[in-house]
Amino acid sequence: MHVSAFSIILNVILAVQIVIMVFLSLEMLFKDRNKIKELLQFVNKRYEARLFSERAEEIYKKKGKGRKSFIFKIDNLIYNSNIRKNFRFMSSELFIFIELFFAVVTAYIVYLIFHSIVFSILGFLAVIILSYAVLREMARINFDKIDDSIMSFINALKSSAKIKNSILFMMEEATKSLKEPLKTHNKEFVMEVKRGIPMEIAFDNYINKVENIRLKNILKNLYICSINNADYSKLLTKTKIVIRKYYEEKERRKKKVQTGQAGIIAIILISLLIIHGLTGITPGFYEKMMGSVIGQAIIAYIAGVILFAAYKCITLKDFNY
Repeated sequence: MHVSAFSIILNVILAVQIVIMVFLSLEMLFKDRNKIKELLQFVNKRYEARLFSERAEEIYKKKGKGRKSFIFKIDNLIYNSNIRKNFRFMSSELFIFIELFFAVVTAYIVYLIFHSIVFSILGFLAVIILSYAVLREMARINFDKIDDSIMSFINALKSSAKIKNSILFMMEEATKSLKEPLKTHNKEFVMEVKRGIPMEIAFDNYINKVENIRLKNILKNLYICSINNADYSKLLTKTKIVIRKYYEEKERRKKKVQTGQAGIIAIILISLLIIHGLTGITPGFYEKMMGSVIGQAIIAYIAGVILFAAYKCITLKDFNY
């Protein structure tokens, strides 16, 4: 199937016009900005209530066991990605709506260009998968910020422990030298304890806010020390040794991950070179493949494999043990 450049340009212009019309329609629908604000606040309240409810259930009932809902997983990714710092109304519902909107627009544009339902479905799935991968990558970046701050957190606590062997004093003093997002978590812990929330619940809330296993373990040990009125300095000295060894292991892991990513990228490039070679060897190869549903399905399958490889290349960085 031959598609001229002029036809492609016209189809792209038409698709852009449709997108503009959709945005204008939405603007007319929500001309009153107060209505938009009310809607976003409603969605935001649902998100916060659901996240609080799920975490309360996790703390008091299941203790983190059992299968979690898909929405809760997205809620957690949004929270851990810290995206709400810039987009404070972001929630699972809003994320899914935006994702689906752009997926549908992409699918329509792809269909206008290639006149292929198979490619259109692939374009739709590509937006969904890549959006989710980007959110996971943002959560990982935020995770690394916390991970890289653990030693600073321990040093700050140890310095404060020399002045006063009190967990509240230590946490409050440590907050001053911490960076985001750990600073906010620490500040919330201090505020909860000062408001009269029991130490156990305050620690449970803190532990459930972070995904980092090492930080979770440190917080659990600090809580055990607090109820036994133990010497925090001794605990923190031993913890430093463990964390130092972890950082060494993490560096080795990073090198392995980089090797794996390089391998995936090499496979993607080789696949593209093979496809390019086939088009050079076989005259009209692309037109023949596009001229049949089976040919389009083969191309879509290859593109899908490349897309999945790209997704794995991003998520391969996940490291939490």
